[in-house]
Amino acid sequence: MCPTNPLVETVSNFHFESLPVNVNQESFEREVLLEKGWVLVEFWAPWSIPCRKEALMLRELALERSQSLKVVKINIGMETELAQEYQILELPSRILFLDGLKVQQISGEQRLEEIEAWLDHALPTKIPS
Repeated sequence: MCPTNPLVETVSNFHFESLPVNVNQESFEREVLLEKGWVLVEFWAPWSIPCRKEALMLRELALERSQSLKVVKINIGMETELAQEYQILELPSRILFLDGLKVQQISGEQRLEEIEAWLDHALPTKIPS
């Protein structure tokens, strides 16, 4: 029997274990390009030490900002076309989208505080409806 994961919570039938959302070539359009509002896309790879170090931080960010920001991740090893399309040259790389349009991009290992400051600067205080 598997032990219960304390990070998994269910609130209003929303299962937080699925945060951030894993996206692939097939679901990218639906999950990012057709999404209304803000979406943070993280391009990552399982062999990247900075990506592995930041995985829990990304989940925390997705939980904390779930009302204003959708957070998704893309494994570049599995989704090379998306990585090429968005010219991902460094890991992790993050692209911020608004209503399906690319707004900003940052790359490289960063602390949670640095990512939050970047998001606070990029996102308006009032979330678009």
